[in-house]
Amino acid sequence: MAPKVSVISSVHNGESSLKIAIESVLNQTMADFEFVIVDDASTDGSAEIMERFDDPRIVVLTNPTRLGLTASLNRALDLTRGEFIARQDDDDFSLPKRFEQQVKFLEANAEIGVVGSQMEVIDEQGNFLEEYVLPTEHGILAWNLFFDRSFAHPSVMMRRELLSKVGGYDEAYLVSQDQKLWSGLVLETRFANLPETLLRYQSGANAISQRRASEQYSNRMRMRQELAEELLEQEVPLKIIKWMDSSQKEDCSLTQEQQKTVLELIYEIYSAMRKRDIIREEDDAEVYSDLLERLLRVGKCTSAGTKEKSSESLSSKISWAISNPGKAVRKLNPSIVKKSTKDKRSLDEAKLATPTLNAGQSDLTIIVLTHQRADGLTALLEGLLTQSANGPAYELILVNNSPERILDGSSAGKLGKLINAFADCKVINNSHNWGTKARYSVTSLASNETILFLDDDLILLDEHFLGDMYAAFKDLKSVDILSCWNELWLEWEKDQLRSAALDFLTPGIDELILSDTVGPGIAMFKRNLLLNPKVLDVAMQRHQENPIVSDMGFSLAASMFEGSEKYYFPAYGRLAFHEEAHSGAIYQIPKRHQDLLALYKRLSREGYKPVMDRLAELPKNQAERASWAAETLPSKEYSW
Repeated sequence: MAPKVSVISSVHNGESSLKIAIESVLNQTMADFEFVIVDDASTDGSAEIMERFDDPRIVVLTNPTRLGLTASLNRALDLTRGEFIARQDDDDFSLPKRFEQQVKFLEANAEIGVVGSQMEVIDEQGNFLEEYVLPTEHGILAWNLFFDRSFAHPSVMMRRELLSKVGGYDEAYLVSQDQKLWSGLVLETRFANLPETLLRYQSGANAISQRRASEQYSNRMRMRQELAEELLEQEVPLKIIKWMDSSQKEDCSLTQEQQKTVLELIYEIYSAMRKRDIIREEDDAEVYSDLLERLLRVGKCTSAGTKEKSSESLSSKISWAISNPGKAVRKLNPSIVKKSTKDKRSLDEAKLATPTLNAGQSDLTIIVLTHQRADGLTALLEGLLTQSANGPAYELILVNNSPERILDGSSAGKLGKLINAFADCKVINNSHNWGTKARYSVTSLASNETILFLDDDLILLDEHFLGDMYAAFKDLKSVDILSCWNELWLEWEKDQLRSAALDFLTPGIDELILSDTVGPGIAMFKRNLLLNPKVLDVAMQRHQENPIVSDMGFSLAASMFEGSEKYYFPAYGRLAFHEEAHSGAIYQIPKRHQDLLALYKRLSREGYKPVMDRLAELPKNQAERASWAAETLPSKEYSW
C-alpha cells in the first residue's frame, strides 16, 4: 500500500547534521510516509550514519559519482509512491507536526498544489539567527516569483501528480531549481504557506547560497525571463529582467529610459497574471499593494547625474510618486492606508491655505458626506487645509449623517478646531442617516457653480490635487463629470459585465479618459447638472427597487438625458484611503453588488450606450485613450 507522503532528500557530505535531520523526519506525529534519501557520492561519514537507522520507511539510493541536487531529487522522485511529496535535506530539521499539518491543509484545500511554512534559521551550534517570514496567500506568492522568495524550499509539501505533470525539477538548473519549479507549477496550481514555523534550517559556511551566489543570480534571472515570456507570449530580453531586479534594490541606478521600460514590464506582467487567472479577484488587493510599491521603487532608481526633474514621459508613469517615493510608499495601499504619526502635522505646524481664500471669489463648493468616521474626517480636513493657496478658493459643506453626534465648530478635540480653521464652512447635522442621496440634496445650498464631492475616508497626499482637478474640469462641457473613481465597460453579455477600473490606484495614466460610471465620492460636477430634475428623477425615484445604488445611477442618467461625458482624472499617488475606509463602507451593504449590476443593465436597456460601443463616434484622441485603457488595464467580470 502506497504511503500518504514521500519525503525526498539529497545528501552530500552532511555528517555534521544528518543524524538530527533524519530523526526529525522519523519523529513526525504523522507516521504514514516513506523517506527516500539520495547519497550524492558523499566522501565523509554520511553513508555510515544512514546505515545506522533501522527503519523500513527509509530507502537509500547511492550515486556512484556526484550528480548534484537537481538530478538527485529527480532520481528520488522516480521512486516515490506517495500522494504528497515533502522536501527535506541534511541541514533541515522538521518540527514534529509538520507533515500532519501540511497533509491536513492539502486535503482540505483541493486547489492548493504546493504548501510551505515559515522557517527558523539557526547556526551550526543550533543557536537561533532569524525567523524566515513568508507570505501565506497565493496571489502574492505567485507575484513574488518576479521579485522575492515565495517558499522556503525545504519546507514545502507538493502533490505528486503536479510534479509529474511539469516533469519534476529542471536539470538545466543546477541551483535555484526550486524557483524554476515554482515558475512551472504556478501555471498549473495555487500556492500557500502556513503561518506556523514548521522547519529549522541550518545556515553555515558551506551553504549553497553563499558558495554559488553568482550562479543562483543568473538562474533566477533566467527563470524570470522564461516565465515572463510564457505569460506575455513574446520575447523579453534578459537585460530588462536584470534592470527590473536592480530597480528594487536600495543602491540601484537606471537611466530614465530603462526606468520607463521596467515600469511597463512590471505592469504588463501583472496584467498577464490577472488575465491568466493566476492572480484572481480575491488575490488582487494584496498584489496590487505590492505592485504599487514596486513601481514606486523604480521611480527613485535614478542614475547619478540624472537626478534632475524626471522627463514628462516618466512622470506620466508614476505621477506624484516619482517626486515623493518614500512618502508615497508609506501611505499608499489599495485597501487601507494608515497615516504614521511622524507624517501627521499638527494644525499649528501646517501652512493653512484658507486664510488666503476669499469666498466671494470662489467658484468651488466641496461637499463632504461623513458617517461615524471621525478619524477619517479629521485626516481629510487636514489634507484640505494644506492644499496649495494657488489652487481654487472654496466653500466647504459638511453633511453629517450620524444623528447620534452633533458636528460643529464647538465640537471637542481636533475636529472642532479644524472646522473653525476653514474660512467658509457650513455644517449640516442630519436627524437620520439619509445615505448617499444626502449630498445631492444639499447641493441646493452651495454658493458656487462647481461642486466637488469627497468621501470621509480619503487622505489628500498632494497639495496641488484640488488645483489640478479644478483646472482639468474647467476645460470640460458644463454637463460633463470628472472623477478619480471610474469604470470602463468593456463587454456586455446576457448575464455578465466585464469592466476595467480606473481609479486613483491605477498607475501609468496621465490623461483624461472617457468612462461609463463614476464613484461620486471623488467627483466634480456643475451645480445645474446635480439639480437637474430629469436626471434626479431617473437616478433617485424611478429606481426605488435599487435605492442603495442611486449614487452610481446618477452619472448614467446624466448621460442619457443631458449627453454628459464622464472622464477619469488621473490621481495615482495623490490620494489614499484612510484606515477607516472599511468602516460602514457602502459596498458592504447586502445586495449592493447585485443591485448595482441590475441598475447598469436596466439603464442600458433604456438607452445608455457604453463608451466601447461608440468609439467610432468619438474624437480620435478620446477613442484612442479609451481603447488603450480597455486593452491595457486588468478587467473584472461581474455576473447577475
